[in-house]
Amino acid sequence: MSLLAQRAQAWLAKNERAESLIVIGAWAGAYYGVHRLARAISNVAVPPSKDGAPGFLDAPQPKYSGCTLRKIVGARAASFAHAFVSFGWSVRALRSSWWPALRAAAPRLAQRWPPFLGPALRDLLPLLAYDAPNLLPGARGVLRHSLGYFVQELWHVLRNEPDPIFVAHHLAYLLATGPILASDKGWAMIAVATVFAEVTNPIQLSWEMAKAFGLPDLYDALSLPFTAAFALCRGLLMPLAMVDIGLFLATRDRPDPTMKWAFGLFAVGIAASCVWLGQLVSGFRKYRRKKAAKK
Repeated sequence: MSLLAQRAQAWLAKNERAESLIVIGAWAGAYYGVHRLARAISNVAVPPSKDGAPGFLDAPQPKYSGCTLRKIVGARAASFAHAFVSFGWSVRALRSSWWPALRAAAPRLAQRWPPFLGPALRDLLPLLAYDAPNLLPGARGVLRHSLGYFVQELWHVLRNEPDPIFVAHHLAYLLATGPILASDKGWAMIAVATVFAEVTNPIQLSWEMAKAFGLPDLYDALSLPFTAAFALCRGLLMPLAMVDIGLFLATRDRPDPTMKWAFGLFAVGIAASCVWLGQLVSGFRKYRRKKAAKK
């Protein structure tokens, strides 16, 4: 068995795409396991009705395309776990692999930036070079992990929450990140976007579930910090990161076409996030006015 394992490991090392597919499948299975575990816990905490009538967790929810809250809890538990793991993994990979490589390449890359940016700013901008090779430690792991999550999440969405925006979002991520994984560069661009996208996800999921489960005090307590955090990350920091990525690609002699493709899909996603942010802020203001009127 040990010899067979060694041969399998050697074969996978020579066939990166096959290895990636296996790892992506493993992560998809792991997050599906989280999904099922959360549903199993909900069955113990709030058992299904014995008389056949749907209880609170098993009644179809129009807001979720008729999906039950029990299934929603499973999906959001997987999303919650992915947010923590992907954020931490991306930050660690960026700090340990991307940062030293950028510092070493800074003198050479600084010469490529337009002179009107000024010496000081021109010296800083190479620290945001997004074409670090995918062979750096942890680089492919970041991409494989999130691809595995989004594969199983898309499966859930198509079966239970066929919202066109959800489906488009998940497909866009897969179509952007998959080619980057198969390429030899671009992982840093995905990792930076992941950091800003996932840092607010835990509080967003808690806020969403507080409303779904009718917990007004918790919903009220989370509304302001969530709205502020989402506005900062999705309305300011992530658009600035996208502008920086666009400037980087525009100033390359030969910009990588795969990175340009991924950037285009992510830019559309950011635009959609900004639209949703506007709706979120508007809804928050209406919620505050109604609360004040009741007093």
